[in-house]
Amino acid sequence: MRSNVIVIVLGILTLLSFCAGCTETPSAGVTPTITVPPITTIIPSGNGISLTPGPTQTMPAGKELIFNIERDPVQPTITVEFRGGAGQFQVRSIEVTVVRSDGIVLTKSLDSYVGSVAIFDGTKGSDRVIITVTLVTDQSYRVVDQLFDYSQHA
Repeated sequence: MRSNVIVIVLGILTLLSFCAGCTETPSAGVTPTITVPPITTIIPSGNGISLTPGPTQTMPAGKELIFNIERDPVQPTITVEFRGGAGQFQVRSIEVTVVRSDGIVLTKSLDSYVGSVAIFDGTKGSDRVIITVTLVTDQSYRVVDQLFDYSQHA
């Protein structure tokens, strides 16, 4: 008789342990991580922006910055990478604008840490890339403004 009581008690404890695992609530300190992609602005053609590059400005001495701009030889993408420089810690914002040969204008913000990348869908023609840097002093500099041709490689 005593063994039957022990089996029943163990069965009830096992059942309660299963129920306890199923009713656990998540801890209040855990928050989900949400990744927000960079903002892309598309401006239709007829906006007055052309494919003709304009003048650029040189960053002040000691505040030089380095950017790497590449066209993918297989897909017509444009990759803009921030590579740092002496003025990297003086940067408030970096705005990259691509004027595509089909008249579409794309704009993305680039972070001011080394290795920050913005990727644009270009065209199979010549696309204009404009990089504007704003320093913590609110001075803005157009440091890149040039055409990049797509040349497909087989």
